[in-house]
Amino acid sequence: MTAPHPALEAWSVWWNELDGLSYLLKRSKGSLVSSASTRYQAKSAVQHYFRQVRPHLVDLAIDAVQLEQLDWISQYLLKLASKTNRRSTYKTRMRELENLRNDVEAAMEIRASDGRALDTTSLMTPTEVAILSTLDKIIPSTALSYQQLLLDLRDPHRVSYRGTAAEVREVLRELLDHLAPDEEVLKTTKLDAARR
Repeated sequence: MTAPHPALEAWSVWWNELDGLSYLLKRSKGSLVSSASTRYQAKSAVQHYFRQVRPHLVDLAIDAVQLEQLDWISQYLLKLASKTNRRSTYKTRMRELENLRNDVEAAMEIRASDGRALDTTSLMTPTEVAILSTLDKIIPSTALSYQQLLLDLRDPHRVSYRGTAAEVREVLRELLDHLAPDEEVLKTTKLDAARR
């Protein structure tokens, strides 16, 4: 079994620290967080983010908007930990981090892979490289699927393309879901019907 990428390891340690902070927040009784241990845990988590996690995120070229959000929330947590503050505010910031977690983790997994993404771009047409780059910016997990289907199509020893066809369907479905969410399409349909 291979050792985890240092970025993923630092990320995992950070989330363990955040889980410790969540536990302390749940245990606290009042509406204000004045406990030195809880505030210390928040500071420790923020320090780990800026010293250990963030440099890896920058190296992996994680989306700038996601990085700004992580930075802002972490700075806010540090500000909260500097004095007594509302427990509900801590919880709001923690929920915001949780909402970012899956997308950032997916992007990290893709970029921290064994380097196949960099090696295979030399086999792609400029259009395929542009599509892959765009997908990587908006839906990293879909970019991985797209990259896999391109590899499958170039494999001269492949005897079945059933998995490749499923990959194509998944790429298109995820992209359509992202660009045209069901609720937005339904709103447009209702507006069109109301205009008639």
